[in-house]
Amino acid sequence: MKAIIFLNLILITLTFLSCDKDNDIIKDNGVLSWTGDYAVDGCGFFITISDHKYKPENESIIDDSYKKDYDINVLIEYQILNRQIESWCGDSPNATLTDGIKIISIEKE
Repeated sequence: MKAIIFLNLILITLTFLSCDKDNDIIKDNGVLSWTGDYAVDGCGFFITISDHKYKPENESIIDDSYKKDYDINVLIEYQILNRQIESWCGDSPNATLTDGIKIISIEKE
């Protein structure tokens, strides 16, 4: 009886560990928006994927050539972080919270 309970606990644990979506790498088309440098009250980069807006936690890896005053269609590999990213920008006294992603790679379409 103890062996059956032990095996069930192991199976349940393995099931939960295999369902960790934080580590899944997704490849999709998106739209990259540059809102300006933080130093001049901008909010950096945002990425819209399937009508959902995300803030990359590692936006510093995005090349400066993407800093345009128009949206850029991109092919992006990323991980969903399942947490929000704070953006302190503009003269707002409060942080803006946006769903977060981690960029693995990004390229123009």
